[in-house]
Amino acid sequence: MDLPTQIEKVFHYPMVTLSGVAVTPAALLIAIFIFLVFRSIAHVIGFAIREGLKRHGQSDGAAAAISQITHYVIMFLGLAIALNTIGVNVNALIAGSAGLLVGIGLGLQNVTSNFVSGLIVLIERPVKRGDVIKVGDGCGTVVDIGLRATRIRTFDDVMLIIPNMELISARVVNQSEPTFNVRTTVPVTVSATCDIDSVRDTLLEIANAHELVMEDPSPVVRLKALGDSKLDFDLLCWIPEPSKESEIASDLRFAIVKTFREKGIATPFLPPEPAPEKAKKENEAAAAPEAPKPGLLGGGDPA
Repeated sequence: MDLPTQIEKVFHYPMVTLSGVAVTPAALLIAIFIFLVFRSIAHVIGFAIREGLKRHGQSDGAAAAISQITHYVIMFLGLAIALNTIGVNVNALIAGSAGLLVGIGLGLQNVTSNFVSGLIVLIERPVKRGDVIKVGDGCGTVVDIGLRATRIRTFDDVMLIIPNMELISARVVNQSEPTFNVRTTVPVTVSATCDIDSVRDTLLEIANAHELVMEDPSPVVRLKALGDSKLDFDLLCWIPEPSKESEIASDLRFAIVKTFREKGIATPFLPPEPAPEKAKKENEAAAAPEAPKPGLLGGGDPA
């Protein structure tokens, strides 16, 4: 027997019989090839749909959602055709393995829930790629929405993997809807003896001086609470970039501390800066050496 005949015999050797069809190595290779072809087609068509929708004015999030759903549909179709090639009746397989699927579903409840939640997120689009969202303690930009989990890049450049079920069942704050503008709040506490008009005007002056604080809506100062020895204010500012929120709030706090000291506005934690003359005298007194006591350094015998 020559070599080509032996190779042909190996490729057509029946390994197993499914639904009356013998599964051979050749049929298995053809099935794998079909699946890989459909996978490539799904990738190309998904990319074409995403770019085409974006060119026609669709948002990145909508284009990505439609592209990803199309990708999964084509992949499922390719898998069904590949299984049918090796003699697997997909309809009979689904009907005959209903009990097995139920058992798998019970054992993989979280995976199933995340899968269904991913489909809901892709179809309803409560969040989409590019949105800035808060989920629990995490906050960042949505990078990718998969069928099992969603990836979020935080403002510290850390990637968070959030199960899709949390996007459906938990409280999610979408800071990109209706606009990317976000309001930041800086709490300020001053002594109860301070002039409240001076405090309000000073805080507004500090906020308006920051280049990233929006003029419309304009900053607002609210008297939040009254205490026995303190007054609690909130400085509310609108900023156009959620990713800059912590940075801008820090800048405002630095400016508040510096300006309050310059204007003598006292807080329970921050006493006003002393006047220049008083500060100079205090520094001179602290730097002056103590006078020696008589009789201790050879200045004369004690009486």
